[in-house]
Amino acid sequence: MEMMVNPKSKSVKPLKKSRSSEFQERKELIEIQHKRDVEKHKLRMKEMEYQRESDLIHHKNEMERQRIKSAEIRKMQERKMFSRMQ
Repeated sequence: MEMMVNPKSKSVKPLKKSRSSEFQERKELIEIQHKRDVEKHKLRMKEMEYQRESDLIHHKNEMERQRIKSAEIRKMQERKMFSRMQ
């Protein structure tokens, strides 16, 4: 808070702000908060997009692992069947 000194009485009083400057400060504060909220939203959307891509990659890897595991089990069962036939 700015102070105003009265030279005659040597007292210090708070400097009164005009209504227009208070309004301007509030307006600037609201604009800054809005910009912050917009940036926060953009970051959250990027984070969600990254998470979605990550989950998709994980899912694909998991499906590939299951496919390989199933193929190995099937191959092992075929070998057992073949060995029993001989």
